[in-house]
Amino acid sequence: MPASVHRTWTSTEAPAVLQARLRSLTEPIEGGFKLMHRLSGAGVVVRTLEAPETSRPLFGKVHPDRFSVSLVPHASDITPFHPIVRGTIAEGPTGGATVTAELAHHPNARTFAPLYAFGAVALAVGAIVGARDRPTMLFGGLTMALLFASFPTLQARVRFQQSVDRAEVTFRELLGMDGAA
Repeated sequence: MPASVHRTWTSTEAPAVLQARLRSLTEPIEGGFKLMHRLSGAGVVVRTLEAPETSRPLFGKVHPDRFSVSLVPHASDITPFHPIVRGTIAEGPTGGATVTAELAHHPNARTFAPLYAFGAVALAVGAIVGARDRPTMLFGGLTMALLFASFPTLQARVRFQQSVDRAEVTFRELLGMDGAA
């Protein structure tokens, strides 16, 4: 799974204006970003970013020289792979502002890949052992083992990319910036 995505956006507005807008849209937090356990709409306990109760769309920290923010997760979108947007706002080369950002999931966001890998090994061994008595089981068992081993990583990659896309669009809209450079 990609650990982070780098983006650069531009704005015709001055850096101080963007900084002030970002600060007004961000609910400040003490300490760093934390993960918490939450019940998803499907009734599964999942880890997600712990956000303060707020009507603002973002939470995090906005410093004079840098920022670290995230979208406030909605109850319908629970995942540990919501990106944290860390970056800077600087004077653009031709005026305006340039925002340079890294979007990365929380460093403690984990998949169940080791558990699924153990299950995949057990499936593969069972398929190989069972193939002696029923050769048709080999192909199906090994296919299931491969799917079992790859599912958590694939699912995490897809969820992270979906969250990055949503965060990027929302972040650009909130700050009134142009697309990625």
